[in-house]
Amino acid sequence: KDANGGSANGIYASSRIYSPGNGGSYHNSSNSYSSPVTNITYPRSFKTTLGTHAPSFSGYDQHDSQELAIYLLDALHEDTNRISKKPYVEKPEMEEGESDKEAALKAWGALKQREDSGVLENFMGLVKSRVSCPKGE
Repeated sequence: KDANGGSANGIYASSRIYSPGNGGSYHNSSNSYSSPVTNITYPRSFKTTLGTHAPSFSGYDQHDSQELAIYLLDALHEDTNRISKKPYVEKPEMEEGESDKEAALKAWGALKQREDSGVLENFMGLVKSRVSCPKGE
C-alpha cells in the first residue's frame, strides 16, 4: 500500500464500492479526503453502458472519436435544452442583396428559437462554405 492507503498499482481496495448501475464506476465509500481518486470508470463498462443507450455503439464495430463526441454532445444538448416546447420555425433563406453576416444572424436567431443549451453555447456555431468549379472561372 502507498501513503494514501491505495495499492501500488493505483487500485484502491476495501474503501471502494463497485456500482454497475452507474456505468461500472467505483466510488470511495469513506469520507476520507486523503485519496486523490474519487471515481474510476473502466472503459469496458462505459462502452457497455453507451451501447445500451446507443445500439450503433454496441458490439465491436469500429467508430472514430468524432462519431462518439458528436453523439455525446448531441445527447447532452437534448437533455439540457432549456426550450421544452419547440415552435415551428421556417428555415430562413438568404435574400437578394443580403450580406453573409445578416443571413447568418437570421439563421442563428431561428435556431435559437428551438435550441438553447450550454452545449449549443460552447460547442456549436455556423460554418460558411463556398463551392466553385475550377474550370468555370
